[in-house]
Amino acid sequence: LDFSRHREPEFEIMNVNDVIEEVLLLIEIQAIFQNIEIVRKLGLDLPSIKGDRSQLQQVFMNLAINAAEAMKGEGKLTIATAFRGEVVITFADTGLGIAPENRDKIFEPFFTTRSDKGGSGLGLAISHGIITGHGGTISFTSKVNEGTSFTVRLPVNTT
Repeated sequence: LDFSRHREPEFEIMNVNDVIEEVLLLIEIQAIFQNIEIVRKLGLDLPSIKGDRSQLQQVFMNLAINAAEAMKGEGKLTIATAFRGEVVITFADTGLGIAPENRDKIFEPFFTTRSDKGGSGLGLAISHGIITGHGGTISFTSKVNEGTSFTVRLPVNTT
């Protein structure tokens, strides 16, 4: 529904680490995360960004839940932030990885490998749209049976 009902972002100045911590407070208590080690490697000197808090929460929550499902509720999720001319956020899991034949379709609307489990195929497509709308990029690397790492790059606040 969000995909069809695009709303204009409400931008504010924020620290990405705060948004990530807000998301982790919500997800760490979920059953699927009980056997997942969440490792925080949050950069201490991140500059502020200009973003829509709820939209970025949606992206980070989607990445974390996808990781938990890829790990079948067991493994390690490492969330890292750093400043490299832009704010770089990484969600790396120790899950199943993304099959090579699916990699070109991963951000397409309605593409899912979990239709039997209620997956709509909209999470990554929406996340891609949100990050692009923030002037950023989202990409991934993956190795089958070793895990996947999603990287979000966002521009720093220049105003």
